[in-house]
Amino acid sequence: MNNQGLVSGAAAAVAGMLFTPAQAGVFSADPDDFPNQIITNTFPGITLTTRDGLFPGLNTRDVTSVFSPNASTGEFVFGQDDGNSTWGDGIFEFLHIEFDNVVTQVSLDFIANDVGGDSNAQLLAYNVFNVLVDIVTVDFIAFGTFETLTVSSPDIKFVAAYWDEITGGENGELDNLRWVPVPMPSAALLLAMGAVTPRRRRKR
Repeated sequence: MNNQGLVSGAAAAVAGMLFTPAQAGVFSADPDDFPNQIITNTFPGITLTTRDGLFPGLNTRDVTSVFSPNASTGEFVFGQDDGNSTWGDGIFEFLHIEFDNVVTQVSLDFIANDVGGDSNAQLLAYNVFNVLVDIVTVDFIAFGTFETLTVSSPDIKFVAAYWDEITGGENGELDNLRWVPVPMPSAALLLAMGAVTPRRRRKR
């Protein structure tokens, strides 16, 4: 085996050790960080918009941070541009979350705010081609409680969070967004693979 083969084998071994999902970490966006403000473009790496109608939505409006006694964390939830803290209920408003770069996992808290509970919470994930890559649905959430819905795929570009897109008769609240970006190789890995060290050539 020549030296080049030895270097390639070492680089592969280093890649196996360093290129792991844990390296990417988990990012979050919580309305409590910016109470009573428009937060459409506030959090780095994402854009939040209110959409009307079924996917892809008829209008694009701002998202705000709105007080709610039902918040899953703190005291504020994701609200519409008019200060309404609920999503759904007949006209299918949904929260659209687009990422600057593709991510591998997205989680969002769905909170039931009706005394009788709320039905049909849905989180849908799409890739850059607007193709649905994952969907999670919870049939029923009891009043005063919440469920964390999580979608996963190696190529998520945006997600849509619905309350009762199925029948249009329910609404609920949304809070505590988390996402996992696609992991990037570390500098040590790039060095091991020779990606950042150009080969020297001697002129004759």
